[in-house]
Amino acid sequence: MKIDSNSRSVDLDPREAQFYENPYPAYHELRRKVFMLVPILAPSIGQLVLFVASWRMIFVGFLAMALIAAIFLQVRQEETLPHEKRVTFSAGNLFRSAVEFFRFPSAWGYTVSVGFVFASFICYLGTSQQIFAEQYAQGEWFAVWFGGFAIAIAFAMIFNGRMVMRHGMRMLAKWAVRGCIVFSAIFLVVALSYAGHPPLWTLGVYMFCTFFCSGILFGNYNAMAMEHVGHIAGMAAAISGTLSTLVALSIGTWFGQQYDGTVMPLVYAFLSMSVAAMLVSEGVEWAKRRG
Repeated sequence: MKIDSNSRSVDLDPREAQFYENPYPAYHELRRKVFMLVPILAPSIGQLVLFVASWRMIFVGFLAMALIAAIFLQVRQEETLPHEKRVTFSAGNLFRSAVEFFRFPSAWGYTVSVGFVFASFICYLGTSQQIFAEQYAQGEWFAVWFGGFAIAIAFAMIFNGRMVMRHGMRMLAKWAVRGCIVFSAIFLVVALSYAGHPPLWTLGVYMFCTFFCSGILFGNYNAMAMEHVGHIAGMAAAISGTLSTLVALSIGTWFGQQYDGTVMPLVYAFLSMSVAAMLVSEGVEWAKRRG
């Protein structure tokens, strides 16, 4: 199969062609990127509320958002499967789906890779306020710094959407994870030369570049994890999300607890987790080549 994009043709393997014709990976990628963007933008929204009202309005905001979500789900969210294809939610079906999921090294391998990359963000979420507000005395501008890096993820979404059909998910993911490693290795040298207190602008440039690469990784790794389990997409997505979150929380929380007043634990987290994600993903590809 050939897909024409901007007057250029790209040959696809039949299995890849079938995958691209399936809209689910695109939905899954969007869901994961929204999941990443929300905690990044949330402090800015909370800060905006506090600028115009008291802290009590934060809880009013929680209630309003819950009501809006409940009404939307009731009125607009349709069932995604026809009645004859629906599977009863039970322990037995969940177990059988889990067995099916773990039959495919690409499914659990890329899921673990997502967990490694996400672990770096868990560390960032846990230490960012201390880094910007305390280490760099940017307390008043913390929400701006925190939310500003979301621009890098937005750029990654646009870039990935344009380039994935030309170069494929695997090529983009390989370059993105290597980009994370290179940027982290370079910044590690810079941070060490400043005893863990590099200039703020260098930290900003590093985080922007790393967020951009990570934005590409999340979508493509998640989509590749679902490539062979589309027949159990709902259960597989639940298993994949649970597994990657468990990996991310257990590792990312530990890195966050190592904060020592410098940026070193954060840099070590991004570097080591990027290397781990690359090794696992390369192992999956090696296993696929061997049949």
